[in-house]
Amino acid sequence: MKYYIRYGGLYLCLVLGINLAFDFSWTTFGNFWYVACIICLPAIVVWAIVKLTPRRVFNPNGRIFRPKKGENQFFEKIRVKKWKAAVPEAGFIGGFPKDHIYEPHNAEYMKRYLIEGCISETIHVLSIAWGITALLIIPRELVLRMGVPLVIFNFMVHIFFAIIQRYMRPRLLKTLTLIERISNKKQENKQETLEENQNTQNKME
Repeated sequence: MKYYIRYGGLYLCLVLGINLAFDFSWTTFGNFWYVACIICLPAIVVWAIVKLTPRRVFNPNGRIFRPKKGENQFFEKIRVKKWKAAVPEAGFIGGFPKDHIYEPHNAEYMKRYLIEGCISETIHVLSIAWGITALLIIPRELVLRMGVPLVIFNFMVHIFFAIIQRYMRPRLLKTLTLIERISNKKQENKQETLEENQNTQNKME
C-alpha cells in the first residue's frame, strides 16, 4: 500500500507541477483536480453498481472470466508471481478479504473467493474503461496536458488488480476441483463403509 501511495502521489505531483510550470494559477490547480475527479472518482459508483449485481453473473467458468489462450504465458513473462504480493488488497471493504486464502480446504469458501475475484476484476476493468471514456467529456484544452496523464494514472492504479485476479483464477479453479474430488471420494468411502456395516449387521441377524 505504501508504494502505491508514494509513487502515485509522486506521479500526481509531477503532472500537477508540470502544468503549474506552464501556467501558475488557481485555475490550473482547480482544473487539475476537476479532471482528476472526473476520471478517478466514478470508480466508487462502479464499485457500488457491480456490488449490487446478482452474484450469478460472476461465474468464474464463464466466457468473460475464463483465461484466454496465451494469457498464462504472458503473465509468466511479466512475472506476476513475484510482484503480486506487493499490490495492496482492499477486499475487506466489501466484507471479503482476499489477501490470503483463509480456508484452502473449504469448497464453499473457495467458490466464494472465486466469485469475489470476478467481482474485483470487473470493478477494475470498468474503472479503466470509464477513465478512457472520460476523455470525451473533459474540455479539449485539458485533454493532453491533464486528461491523458491522469488516464494513465487511473490505468496503472487498476490494471495490476485485474491482472492478479486473472492470474490466480485458473490456479484456484484447479484447487477447487481437487477439493471437490477429495470430498466426493470421502463421501463415497463413507457410504461404502455404511453399506458394509449394514451388510455385516444383517448377516449377524
